[in-house]
Amino acid sequence: MRARKTTKEWLLHVVLALAYVSVYMALGAVSSSQWVLRAGLRLACLLFLPYRYWPTLIFAEVLPMAKISIECYDEYGPAYAFGKLIPPMAYVAPIVWWCRARLSLFGPKQKVRISVLLVCVLLLALVTAARDMALVYMIRTPHVVFAEWASGFFLGNYLGILTVVPLAIVLRDFFRETKASELWERVSHSRFAMDSIALMLPSLVLLAWVASHAHSEFALVSRMTLFVPVAWLALRHGWRGAAVGGTAASVAIAILTPRLYDPATLQAEVFISFTISTMLLLGARITALNTRDETDRQNTYLALQVAQQGLYMGELRMRSAADAIEQIAMSFQQTQGRVLERIRHVLTPTEEQSISKQVIASRYEAFQVANSLAPRAFQTHGLACALRDASIARAFAAANVEFECDIKGNDLDSYEPGAQLALYRLACEAASYLYEQATLTSVQVQVRAGATNGRRWVVVRMDGTHATGTQDLMPALLACGHFRKQLGASGLDINGLRDHAYLYGGMIHLRSTARGTRLALLLHDIKGVPAASRRVN
Repeated sequence: MRARKTTKEWLLHVVLALAYVSVYMALGAVSSSQWVLRAGLRLACLLFLPYRYWPTLIFAEVLPMAKISIECYDEYGPAYAFGKLIPPMAYVAPIVWWCRARLSLFGPKQKVRISVLLVCVLLLALVTAARDMALVYMIRTPHVVFAEWASGFFLGNYLGILTVVPLAIVLRDFFRETKASELWERVSHSRFAMDSIALMLPSLVLLAWVASHAHSEFALVSRMTLFVPVAWLALRHGWRGAAVGGTAASVAIAILTPRLYDPATLQAEVFISFTISTMLLLGARITALNTRDETDRQNTYLALQVAQQGLYMGELRMRSAADAIEQIAMSFQQTQGRVLERIRHVLTPTEEQSISKQVIASRYEAFQVANSLAPRAFQTHGLACALRDASIARAFAAANVEFECDIKGNDLDSYEPGAQLALYRLACEAASYLYEQATLTSVQVQVRAGATNGRRWVVVRMDGTHATGTQDLMPALLACGHFRKQLGASGLDINGLRDHAYLYGGMIHLRSTARGTRLALLLHDIKGVPAASRRVN
């Protein structure tokens, strides 16, 4: 068993070495001294592979370097050949280890830290450029401007790494978070993918075409305009947008600029490298802010769910209390009936009738209290009946206020029970608030239910008509208390009404009309309350 495991491990090392050499040679065919894609491959492998595979990578890189060393031995001498034989992987591996182990390149859940990544890229580009310049110095080639060559080597490695590594990180995160069966569905529904393919790539192609046909004095400016799609994608999608846009812009620069070194190419590379680095940092900050906003929205949504559940559980407890009150009232009436039957022979007919009326009145009072806690019309006939013919209508009738209710739209009883209870309670609180503002002669209620984009809603509009000459005359406190008692309302003010409506993604509007006061409330079904709901006053 152990021998089989060891053999499998060795096969993995061999396959990894062959794959690395193959990709290394393929990238070498399209790379140049101004665009070293092999440096990006080198860093990507060191970032994603465990430490135990690093010796294999170093050994694998020796193979193509040995070929170059043998070819250059006769022309440049043994010192250059030996220096060329040492793979760059051996120089940069300690730096990558330091960034991974000491600087925490990968944070929680293996999320890359862009600032540390850019530090790592900068150090690797400097070390690789120093190695290349040391090899050039060994040749002692005449007429070599070391500052220009060093800057060219540095920018080539730096831009090559920025072309490969950020995109590789984006792809790694994407494949880690997506199952194979969900790849096409996620790509087809991804706004990031659509923006990259449908907007960013055509824009880059157009700008690259303009740059290729621009006159020499405008060539540099036209090449620099390639950063515009990168900046737009970074601002829209964070550092991932900068990574994808930066790779595409780097490829465009490599195609437009000649392979041989020239100042215009160097200037364009400096600008694009600076732009990609800046956009990565800015995009990382945007991504962090977006993540924090998304977390806040999720927390807000969870808080709303908890509050909705709390209100619903409160309603259930009130219903249990109402049932208990009714049972106690019925038991009390039965007890009083038995007592009255026992003492009837000592009572006069007038006294017996008076006691019977008191028993009936006490039972009616208990049933009124129970009905205010949990309206029986709502339980037996549904929300529409409760709004039109139950407690609200009786309360206004008792206050000598004409009441009319018109309901149109989708079936209210199909809404979630919690949303129905919230709508009824909020309608009772709104009716109580409207009653307490001024003396009313009539109240017209319109209820409209519907759905928009799959999100169901209910609008309740109450128009209260003030009695003539009593706009500033409020009902007596005793009358207001009795009205609230009939509805089971707690006397919320307009801010309290807005807070309750906000729990269900709704809002409250209050304004004065020519005839009185209009109060409109909007609620959404629980299933339709979005995570990003906003409070609107």
